[in-house]
Amino acid sequence: MKLRSLGIVAFLGTAALLSSCKKDSSSASIVGTWTETQYIDDDNSNGSPDDTPTTVSGASAATITFNSNGSGTINQGGSSIPFTWTLNGSTLHTVTIGSSADVTVVELTSSKLTIKDATSTPIEWDYFTR
Repeated sequence: MKLRSLGIVAFLGTAALLSSCKKDSSSASIVGTWTETQYIDDDNSNGSPDDTPTTVSGASAATITFNSNGSGTINQGGSSIPFTWTLNGSTLHTVTIGSSADVTVVELTSSKLTIKDATSTPIEWDYFTR
């Protein structure tokens, strides 16, 4: 099984997108721990998610912690990878192990985080909750 974490860490590649960030209030913050619940691929390469999301749990679900000082960790399948991050509008920029990545935050509320990684093949949307 490949390590299927997120485009937010460069070990899955880099991404550059333009999108909007939806917040449920001005207090919505990415800081905290998020657990992956689903992902959807664009297997037909039309730029939109396919109809059926894949639910993830247990060791296959990534857990991402964004600390307020701009550091973080991603954990999946027994691996823990540190990274640094900045969020500018809807662009989430991360740096890990000498590589950087930009992904788009599609939705950010107090309990939901959705990101889109346009450089993964196929394009992937990852859904997190806390």
